[in-house]
Amino acid sequence: MTQSITYVPHGTIPDWRGFSPSIVAQRLGTQFRFFSNSFVCASEIYSEKQSASETLGIIRRIGPSPMYTRLFNKWTKLDPWPLDARLARICEQFKPAVVHAHQLEFPVDRFLKRLSYRPKIVLHAHAVRDFDAGLGEADLYLPVSEYTRKLLIERGFPAAKTTVLYNGVDTRSFAPPSTEERSDLMQRIGAGVLANTPANALVIGFVGRKEVDKGYLDFLIAVKTLHEAGYSVVGLSAGPTPRSTFDHPQWPEQEALRRAMLNPADGRIRLIDLPAIPHKQVQSVYKLIDFFVFPSRFVGEQHPLALLEAMSCGCAVVTSPIASVRETVTPDQDGIILPEAWNAASLTQALRGLLDDPQRANKLRTQARTRALDFDWSRIAGQLEARYFSLMS
Repeated sequence: MTQSITYVPHGTIPDWRGFSPSIVAQRLGTQFRFFSNSFVCASEIYSEKQSASETLGIIRRIGPSPMYTRLFNKWTKLDPWPLDARLARICEQFKPAVVHAHQLEFPVDRFLKRLSYRPKIVLHAHAVRDFDAGLGEADLYLPVSEYTRKLLIERGFPAAKTTVLYNGVDTRSFAPPSTEERSDLMQRIGAGVLANTPANALVIGFVGRKEVDKGYLDFLIAVKTLHEAGYSVVGLSAGPTPRSTFDHPQWPEQEALRRAMLNPADGRIRLIDLPAIPHKQVQSVYKLIDFFVFPSRFVGEQHPLALLEAMSCGCAVVTSPIASVRETVTPDQDGIILPEAWNAASLTQALRGLLDDPQRANKLRTQARTRALDFDWSRIAGQLEARYFSLMS
């Protein structure tokens, strides 16, 4: 079989921290039918420099030692043996036909000069940056949405070499739960927690970084407002709280509201607040959610994985109109898209409309699942292999 290498310099395989480029690289690289793929990635928490498994294939982990980092990166600011040089040494051994880097700032020319042959270079665009001709030009750029593609072309990337490859979702793992599975997941959270939530409460969920710009404060306000209006709802959130969010001017308001919802005066909690859940297990959170909210204002959004995963699990989704959301969600068909000038009140109103119309909510859930099937990783991986073959021909 033809060899390919998937390179993830800022993440590792298997992913353990919910890092989008690692998740995407891992899902794509393990579903090829015609290419024999191996991974080259950072070490992070793994001590093994090389490992192999039936599901992931060969994984080679590279990175500077602590001594190298102190001597060169910190003290002298030099880097005589950069990561792309280490990647080149591996490529010289196995001669992959395609090197697919999940790094838009990959030094193409410098890397190719280290090789005795010419592989095709594919760069995956999970974010947006200006085109730097000094790095050299890849054979193909893969933005994760039309929204991202447009921004890249505006910033100088060659339009003819820039084509969309959407993020995907594992529709078998991220699937609507049976009644028995959902009941089991609820019990795993704990009888003590459930005893203090409203009876037969519908779950409004948030998965992601608990930041103001990600819409976490809006989510809390919406759940609190609906509860006070007499709706039997409870919020369920899962994700990290980065230290950077402590500097946001609305952080004190967000944290005070979160604590109040966890420990209300009447003892009936409004919020089940979970830490970050490993991505390989996060589908269990989505399966507990009736209404998933994605009220993000984060300027770095491109093609959100969380939105796809929630839809695949059959959640009714309410999302802000940010980035490529309209490429995934058709308004009032498989989800609700808030107006451009949205706020916590409009998020609350959208949720209220679904709570008041269960038939409409159920229709959205069914359609969301159907739409998510279009983004199954097997389909996306097939599209990627077709791009590889096109380059090689």
